[in-house]
Amino acid sequence: MSPAFRATGRRLVRLWSEGLVSRLTSESQFALLRILGSNLGVSAHLLQTTNGIFLLPVQDGTVLRHVAKEADWEKGIRRFLETALRHGGTFLDVGAHVGMFSCGMAKLQHVNVIAFEPVPGNYELLKLNSKLNDVASNLLLISEAVGDSNSRVRMRISDTNSGDNRIVNEKFQPTRDSFNSLPEIVDAAQCTLDTALRDVPLQFPVVLKVDVQGAEFSVLRGSRQVLRDTDTLVLEVALEDARGNRSLLSELFAILECHFRSAAFLDAQGNGAVKWTSLEEIKAWTYELASRAANREVNLVFRKASP
Repeated sequence: MSPAFRATGRRLVRLWSEGLVSRLTSESQFALLRILGSNLGVSAHLLQTTNGIFLLPVQDGTVLRHVAKEADWEKGIRRFLETALRHGGTFLDVGAHVGMFSCGMAKLQHVNVIAFEPVPGNYELLKLNSKLNDVASNLLLISEAVGDSNSRVRMRISDTNSGDNRIVNEKFQPTRDSFNSLPEIVDAAQCTLDTALRDVPLQFPVVLKVDVQGAEFSVLRGSRQVLRDTDTLVLEVALEDARGNRSLLSELFAILECHFRSAAFLDAQGNGAVKWTSLEEIKAWTYELASRAANREVNLVFRKASP
């Protein structure tokens, strides 16, 4: 991307934030946003959702298709987060993608958001979407992966699902639909949550969301201090990875049992109420789900309060 394109993009974002773009017709606004996407080096579609207005990568055949149809993304998780943060607090979004959760939570009163997204294309759209939704002042954006060490990592970039990018490891087998062709590999910085947030004041309650495509085990290893301060954890567990290495689930729950007293399954699409129970029950059910080849991932929530 040339300096001229960057400067043009910044000027257009400033015009939007100052309210000048709102004077244009809707057709002109749409054309302007497409220009912004081009200036960022990303071909993007503009979509109006429940949480606001978002640019999503054109090549995304998964998230884009769902949001275009439902005007929402994982509404069950969105509603749960909104309820958990209804009185304010801090939202930590690990695996923020293009910001549909981060920007939505940043619109709530007295909520500060810290979002981590290591993939360059997603991160650029995350920054732009925070401007378009007028929440940039409530968002701290960090363009790093999160794991159990402060280091460099290599990531496989999906060619069909902008939310299914994965840290490379020796056990990786690209069998999922989102890796139909030879994936692009990018280099990214990685930090631990404990290091990244060591000097950052957190407003309570703290709600942590982790959706990192199989790296959740590594994220929790590097978050011991942050977990002590976390009131509620929303965690996507990659059952495919746990199925091949059951000790990962054992380690996962060993960490969680040190910090939380109750847990529940969370339906991403909002079907059914959240029913809190003990960690022991959730652990047993998760082991059972991991034993079934049809199950790829499950969303779990944890809290410090008793069931």
